Amino acid sequence: MDLNNAVFLDTFESAFSLLPEVPGKLAHLTIPGIHGRVMPLSHFFANIVSGATLTSENADETIQRVIEFYRDQQKTFSWAIGPRTTPTDLGQRLSVAGFEKVIEMAGMVLTDLTTPIRINPAVKIREATADDIPAVSQTMAHGFPIPEDFAQLFTDILFKVRSQLKTRLYLAFVDDSDEPVGTSTTVYLPNQPIIRLAGAATLEEHRGKGIYSSLMARRLADAHKDGMKAAVIEAKLTTSAPVCRKLGFTEICNMEMFTWNLESTGIEERQ
Repeated sequence: MDLNNAVFLDTFESAFSLLPEVPGKLAHLTIPGIHGRVMPLSHFFANIVSGATLTSENADETIQRVIEFYRDQQKTFSWAIGPRTTPTDLGQRLSVAGFEKVIEMAGMVLTDLTTPIRINPAVKIREATADDIPAVSQTMAHGFPIPEDFAQLFTDILFKVRSQLKTRLYLAFVDDSDEPVGTSTTVYLPNQPIIRLAGAATLEEHRGKGIYSSLMARRLADAHKDGMKAAVIEAKLTTSAPVCRKLGFTEICNMEMFTWNLESTGIEERQ
């Protein structure tokens, strides 16, 4: 496969719709022109719409249809805009419909998984097993931070889908402690020699110690051993993007995430 920018741009567009359905935990939307996932919880990371291939004629109608779906589900959700999203003014249309832009991201690529990355030798990393689900979810919840029930659900899903989608999760430790201080996830894209880097979180009191870089180095090394050729990441502009640039990643596109917040609509108070 020729790994060029077109392939990577398609990858970013599909990034948030990779996880297969898990009964009772994750379902897919069936609204034409978009991809979307629905989880039992009301949180903008749990419920995400992406991959829009809409037109100027049907975009506003589809936006309202999606809002009505999640409103009926009593769930806050988000809408990710990627490099292939259409129409090109979808962000403005979402704002008019009551969404708030909450995250700006850089779509970044690394095409040499053997790129040297400086690590902290005091950081010990091991791959997580299903027995580590509580440790991974707690570290994820406190490191981002996100609600613990969502972190538990998301971690459980990442392990349950392994028969359909290859995922590897990691835990980082320092000072010979048995308590993890960081975690991260690698998702292997189906039928492509590309990994998606996601779910990296470090406890606030341990940041600045090379934990993120050490986790990155381990994930890239393992992926290289698995025969992968490139890595992609949606890096938040204000946090991980500057670090990834220093590690050798190249930015090839911009991405945005908008949220529709159930609480701010007053729906719950009226029902």
